Amino acid sequence: MSADYTKVHNVMEHAFKCAVKKIESGHAGSTLISDLFVQIDTENGEMLIFDDNETLLERLGLSQAGVSFDEESDFIANIATPLKSVLSQMAEQGAFDKESILKPFSISLTDEDFIIQEELLFMDDDTIRLDDALLEKFDKELDEFIDKLLSDLK
Repeated sequence: MSADYTKVHNVMEHAFKCAVKKIESGHAGSTLISDLFVQIDTENGEMLIFDDNETLLERLGLSQAGVSFDEESDFIANIATPLKSVLSQMAEQGAFDKESILKPFSISLTDEDFIIQEELLFMDDDTIRLDDALLEKFDKELDEFIDKLLSDLK
């Protein structure tokens, strides 16, 4: 996948925010959900976001973010990492803390038959599953905090 990371991140975040707004407004016929499903249509170069009733909430042309790919399997594997990053950041900011989103709540990457290929985000009240990149960030921050704390004791 080749694209400017910031642009891809912003476009994906906007798509999920639009999907959440549609759920909140009841526009898509969904008023309460516990799952979102993401599908990547490699033929048309689109990311599709569905609710747990398999109703299409948002369609994102990945080409508008400059995303391109050669092999379908490679593309889907590479798109999961930026998706997890976007969703983790949105979860930290409370983007999914809405009355219309029930817990436990998950967002999963699926195939066209809605068979889950990979879990992108899982939230259960105060519990959130974190991916490795986010854990590494927390680990680094914790190490810095401990170093600073211990340096004060010397």
